[in-house]
Amino acid sequence: MSKTIKIREAKRDIRVLDKAGIAAERMKDTFVRTKDGAARAGQDEREHASPAEYAEDKITEKTDNAVHGAAHQVKKQGGNAVRKIKDARHGSGDAKRTADSAHNAADGVRRPSGPIKKQASDLSKEQMKQHAQENVRRSSARARQSAERTIKTTQQTERTIKQSARSAGNTVKTTAKGTVKTAGKSIKTAQRTAKTTIKTTQQAAKLAQKSAQAAAKAGRAAAQAARIAAKTAAAVVKAAVKATIAFVKMAIAAVKGLIAAIAAGGWIAVVVVLVIALVGLLLGSVFGIFFSNETDGQPMSEAVSEISAGFQSGIGAKIEQLKTGGDYDEVQIVYEGDGDGDSANVNNWSDVLAVYAVLLNTNVEAGTEVVTITPEKLGKLQSYFDDMNQVAYSTEVQSETHTEVNDEGEEETVTTTTLIIRVRITSLSNEDAADLYHMSEEQRELLDELMQPEYAALFAAITGVDVWDGVNMTEIVSGLPVGTTGAEVVKAGLTKVGCPYVWGASGPNKFDCSGFAYWCLSQTSSPLGASRTNAAGQAKWCYNNSCMVGQSELQPGDLVFWQNLGCSGCSRWNEIHHVGIYVGDGKVMEASSSKGRVLVRDLWESGSYPIWGFGRPYTQ
Repeated sequence: MSKTIKIREAKRDIRVLDKAGIAAERMKDTFVRTKDGAARAGQDEREHASPAEYAEDKITEKTDNAVHGAAHQVKKQGGNAVRKIKDARHGSGDAKRTADSAHNAADGVRRPSGPIKKQASDLSKEQMKQHAQENVRRSSARARQSAERTIKTTQQTERTIKQSARSAGNTVKTTAKGTVKTAGKSIKTAQRTAKTTIKTTQQAAKLAQKSAQAAAKAGRAAAQAARIAAKTAAAVVKAAVKATIAFVKMAIAAVKGLIAAIAAGGWIAVVVVLVIALVGLLLGSVFGIFFSNETDGQPMSEAVSEISAGFQSGIGAKIEQLKTGGDYDEVQIVYEGDGDGDSANVNNWSDVLAVYAVLLNTNVEAGTEVVTITPEKLGKLQSYFDDMNQVAYSTEVQSETHTEVNDEGEEETVTTTTLIIRVRITSLSNEDAADLYHMSEEQRELLDELMQPEYAALFAAITGVDVWDGVNMTEIVSGLPVGTTGAEVVKAGLTKVGCPYVWGASGPNKFDCSGFAYWCLSQTSSPLGASRTNAAGQAKWCYNNSCMVGQSELQPGDLVFWQNLGCSGCSRWNEIHHVGIYVGDGKVMEASSSKGRVLVRDLWESGSYPIWGFGRPYTQ
């Protein structure tokens, strides 16, 4: 029985691949440690010259360690792999030598000796030769295949290690560069943020310091102004008692200067002027009348209402007194007066208050402020009002005889008696009062200043008259038609809103109703503005020249005419006593005797003052 010679196959060394995996794992750990080191760089930046230098040193150090460690592992594992490959190749040589030995053994079979020769004699020589050759061939084939697999595996392992080394090196370098770049950007951003914060804080501190200095300066200025104001107030009282006209003129200048200072935006100057002018000058001058509603005592508006109510009550009481003492069939009350207006008397409270302020404040012997009301001052106000609003009464008994048929069908003569009570109210303007009280030239100047249109709103707060009735000039002008004469008439009239009503006046700063209409028309090409006439004459002109229009056709600039049914004996054409100018949107502009001002209000009529008609005294 023949023996088969066994040859061991060369096997792949698994430990080479294990060590390659360990090298990759170590490179991964090295990369993680590098990243953690870069993150901790920001915490220790205070130990270096700057955060940027510290980050760069740390990251460079960790990156070098990672690269060197990875290179060392690759070199070590690569050397082991090379040695294994050489060993594998030596194993391949041993396999070849084994094959040669087997071949020699085969040759020995062909040359047997001793006992073998005897054993071989039992087999045919050809069979033994074939058997030996077959064994050699199989052993050689197995050895060759094992050597080839070992060499191939070793080459693949070598390529894998090299690729892993290159990949790990690239990853470490890329990560390190990115980490360095990101950390650098973060540090630079932090530096910029810190610089910006420091700069902003410094600026805020400087601004706060300047604000504190300005506030302190303003406080000192205010304190100084208060001291000056206190001294000025005392001087004002003394000056008011002496009634120096120069001081009052200074008050006027202070008011105008205050307006200019406010417009200029200088708040420190305004504070000083405000304290001095308002406390010292305004309140102690004739302009104190405009603050007479802001006191702790009786407000001026209340005093005005009381005196007005007493005035009307006095007229009523007098009429009742005149009715008694006779047996009359009828009593007729006629308010006389041929002037144009929407009432039998003129509301001249603005004139009265202006006269009161001037006379009371500038009295040489007993001058005083006009802000507060005392019983003595209230008596003065009542006296000035009575002087400027005088009422005259007259009575007339008229008998009328006519024939009537009695119940029995017989004619009889009947006499009817009528008591006619005529009431005439004469309301003086401020100019009339100046003559009445023999005012000096300086006092007349002050009075004229108080009656300027710009103070109309201030008087309105005391007397309860709203000259614009909730609208303003801009709203009215924006609604006017373009290119019409009527629109030009309205624009002219709006510039006079607030001017005082004065019977018979026709401008430029005081008007009665027909004088106001005439002045507005005279600013245009209207033929009606060529000559001055009363309200009745203006209505008659429109009627005779076919210039009448219906209420549904009203346009801005048209005239509105009212009758006065309480003046049946005035002999006016159709008893027309009042005229106004339509401005659009249901509003009319007029010089109102009942309000005492040129004003804008809703189109109106009453039982004693109905609307007679509307006129358009121009063609465009």
